[in-house]
Amino acid sequence: MSKPKIAIAGASGFVGRWLIQQLLPNYNIIALSRSPIESTDSSLEWRCVDLFSVTSTTEALQGCDLAIYLVHSMQPNSRLTQGSFEDNDLIIADNFSLACETHKIKQIIYLSGIIPKVDKLSEHLRSRYEVEEILASRSSALTTLRAGMVVGPKGSSFRIMELLLKRLPMMILPAWTQTPSQAVALSRVIASIIAVTNNSQWFGKSIDLGCGETVNYAQMLRRCGKFLNLTRFYISVPIKSTNFSKLWVSLVSGTPIELASPLIDSLKYPIIPNLDSMKELGTFEAQNFETLLREALSDVKLPDLKRRQLIEARENNVRSIQRLPSLPMLEASELANEYMNWLPRFFKFFIKVFIKNDRVYFKSFGLTLLELTHIEQRSNSTRHLFFITGGVLCARRDHGWLEFRQINNRKWTISAIHEFVPTLPWWIYRFTQAPLHSFVMKRFGQYLKKKYG
Repeated sequence: MSKPKIAIAGASGFVGRWLIQQLLPNYNIIALSRSPIESTDSSLEWRCVDLFSVTSTTEALQGCDLAIYLVHSMQPNSRLTQGSFEDNDLIIADNFSLACETHKIKQIIYLSGIIPKVDKLSEHLRSRYEVEEILASRSSALTTLRAGMVVGPKGSSFRIMELLLKRLPMMILPAWTQTPSQAVALSRVIASIIAVTNNSQWFGKSIDLGCGETVNYAQMLRRCGKFLNLTRFYISVPIKSTNFSKLWVSLVSGTPIELASPLIDSLKYPIIPNLDSMKELGTFEAQNFETLLREALSDVKLPDLKRRQLIEARENNVRSIQRLPSLPMLEASELANEYMNWLPRFFKFFIKVFIKNDRVYFKSFGLTLLELTHIEQRSNSTRHLFFITGGVLCARRDHGWLEFRQINNRKWTISAIHEFVPTLPWWIYRFTQAPLHSFVMKRFGQYLKKKYG
């Protein structure tokens, strides 16, 4: 009997690489990555994928029976990315869910975050929960594993903590470091993913993961410092804001501010898992924080990834994603028509929009600024897609696309430009056309909100 084939999105990340080694004996693995990676194992195939593209994602999941989703888009993926990581997550999760339904994948396993019961979540935790909703919105059964800080070898959480302690002789502890939390060992996360994989008992369910010991972040730092045999001074200050913490964590640890900012904002919320389901699953193991640190410092190593060198030079590509007001009464084509009708009214005599057959032309004083071609075969009631095929403002006519999309039964509305390559020199584009586009889309959102309430 042939082994089931399982796709892992985010396979080159911290959890993904350890997970692959544990799954290989029982599964054929399709590992998905943005960059091409070589494999010498016959049971492991790396596929290069652009998760922002429906076509690329669908092709990447060809032949798979199951799927694991370990993706979080908190870091920029283009030279210029306009829009929040939350909106990026909406699109790539929707693409993944659609591709899974297309290939009749029976189960998606998603590693999410513990969702505290509070009135208002941080952007990071709210995004995790939105992704859960989207992945569960189609025919593939979703199993969600929720975890707080995952501690293991080469993990970013432990690495940040270790670097802060090694580089700073004195630690300032703001008020948010008193928030209770419960971490979990990487080995327990991996064991839980394996236990629910292809296990129908856990279809449509969520499981909180933890180690059983609840401590606050100040205690984690103190105990980690002691574990590393570092004498440090800790000063508690009654500052609730996380803004300063984001800056110094980024500067001291070298973590990109785009990654540090949402993670630290989420630390203000109590992360206390309900471990009943984990115990029922059989993967819970009571561990203190030092046990987790011992695992993180273990000398177990993974094989290096053999990334193939990309021949083509990196372009000045742009991705711009805006979340518009929720418009469940409109189909995507109607949303696109609203934009085409509104734009020339907003710019009055400066821009005119002409539609001829499947082409849309944005013109100004006789010049075609942009030419869009509607792609009917890839459009439907919730997605209206245009390729960017011409105009003086774009340097490539075979690369970018514009889409208007309704996600999760029209709960969310998105407008997005992907892989746009501008004609203008980069520094001019960056401070003229780019902010103008963002401004225009915000005003369009305000127009829609006023018209449809």
